[in-house]
Amino acid sequence: MERIVNRTACLLLLLCTVALTCRGAAADDVPMKAMRDEMARSLGMQLTGLAKPYFLSYRIQETKGVSVSASLGSLVTSQDTRMRFLHVELRVGDYKLDNTNFLSLGARPGGGLSAGHQIAIDDDYNEIRREIWLATDVEYKKAVEQLAAKQAALQNQTHGDDVPDFSREQPNKYFEKPKLSSVDTSALEAAARQASAVFRQMPELQSSRVSINVQNVYTRYLNSEGTEYTKANVLTWVEITATAQAEDGLPLEDAEQIFVNSPSELSATKLAARAQQTVARLQKLRTTGSFDRYNGPALFEGQAGAEIFAQLFAPALVASRNPVTDNPRAQAFLEQMTARSGGGTLSDRIGGRVLPDSANVVDNPELDSFQDQRLMGTYSVDDDGVPGRAKGVVESGILKSVLASRTPIAGATQSTGSHRGISAAPSNLIFTASTSASDQQLRRMLLERAKARGYEYGVVVRRAGGATSEFFQMAMSMMQGGATPGNNMLEVYKVYADGHEELMHGEQLSSMTLASFKDIVAVGDKPVVYNSIFIPGLASMMMLGMSGDLSAVTNMPIVSYVVPSLLFDEVTLKKASGPFPKAPVSNPPALNSNGS
Repeated sequence: MERIVNRTACLLLLLCTVALTCRGAAADDVPMKAMRDEMARSLGMQLTGLAKPYFLSYRIQETKGVSVSASLGSLVTSQDTRMRFLHVELRVGDYKLDNTNFLSLGARPGGGLSAGHQIAIDDDYNEIRREIWLATDVEYKKAVEQLAAKQAALQNQTHGDDVPDFSREQPNKYFEKPKLSSVDTSALEAAARQASAVFRQMPELQSSRVSINVQNVYTRYLNSEGTEYTKANVLTWVEITATAQAEDGLPLEDAEQIFVNSPSELSATKLAARAQQTVARLQKLRTTGSFDRYNGPALFEGQAGAEIFAQLFAPALVASRNPVTDNPRAQAFLEQMTARSGGGTLSDRIGGRVLPDSANVVDNPELDSFQDQRLMGTYSVDDDGVPGRAKGVVESGILKSVLASRTPIAGATQSTGSHRGISAAPSNLIFTASTSASDQQLRRMLLERAKARGYEYGVVVRRAGGATSEFFQMAMSMMQGGATPGNNMLEVYKVYADGHEELMHGEQLSSMTLASFKDIVAVGDKPVVYNSIFIPGLASMMMLGMSGDLSAVTNMPIVSYVVPSLLFDEVTLKKASGPFPKAPVSNPPALNSNGS
């Protein structure tokens, strides 16, 4: 018994020592001390006759990064960066009604989101505190102006629900030390050169690039409720892109994304092999045929199942809120545009069926691997300091909850510890099914259903796109007209009963909605791990645009999807329509024997 007591006492002492060490490390940190001291003073700031802040948070993100890119074996860029961004979230009013979730069409940008302020990278207490003071002053003046405008707008409007502007959460403390990592820039440059040189094999390419980025991000955060945290994140990602034109003039683009935790996990030989696969796909696509339109069953096989789930279904699992505006007509237009573009949320479907009866979806930020494959969405606390936890999102096809930040909506009034980037976001999204089918069974079901529709073939999609550039393409499309850009399918095959396949090019997915997932016919038995940058819903993108916080674009979270092949009963594929630019007038120099 005495031995057990002694061991228990030692364990408690060890835990206390670790806690005090972490707390001490945070207390001795110069940027953290500057934030803490300025917050104590700023909470009392007040313009005559106007409200004091009821909530204030400071977040300093320090990023050390290396970025290299190469094209056709030649280095294009190589740069080291180090920067700090300060984000101030200041709210006036109260939890029920404050200055956020509001968009004034006649006022200056802001909307309740704070633009990032670039600050000194030296640990100079006086300079950092001065910069925090100025940024806080800007945000306070903006906040009281927004609250007054919002209150005036609401006096002339009626709203069916009464959802608070901000949720109350328990204070939390969590501390990580910075992760020390050394980067061999010359090795990254050599890997980029080697992989990009592969594209010399295809002179018809109009552009190609291999980019390698390493980011070491250390975040310090505290708020007026008592939450404090520091956390470290090291991420390395590679993007391999190439463009060409098919013989019929249709533009072709292929892209590969690779995410790892450390640059030491990268292999120049393996990157070159991935580039070789890109070349092989584009060479085939240039000379393949296409069909004008297909309406029928389609099998999204392997990675394509995860890609289409990530692009169309996952964003709807996030609680998003359309801002109040001072123009009722504009408000109605924004809501219609959100619904039409698929940028809405499934929160009003809680308790309803959104997937087949056999399907389950869990969001689990505590899981770090699946079948020996690393998951990239793992974290301990979200951007608000709320602990991350496993959440059953869909059970037996029924939507049980959505992922939420501290911005409540009807049906999701508390945070689920999911705030990452500019909105709530999934972490590691795991799709399972109580009944599944083998690859052969899925293929048989596809052909049977296609035959019943009068087709001699079924359609199998093996890659459905999902490059980093898709986020920017989507953002531009929204700003130019609010329409959802078509999903370009990179690998679409006609599959016949005798087993032979025909690759098609230029096919675009259209008319696919969230309801299509409810009618999934069958699910495969081999889940695939797919990592991708999370693209938020339209409401979050609008608020980001109003804030002017361009730093948030580079801070989009990485989500890991574990999803099997998916057989849909009804999809529409059509040939992408132009106008498209004409191919270059002359041949590429490499195709001319004299090099002229």
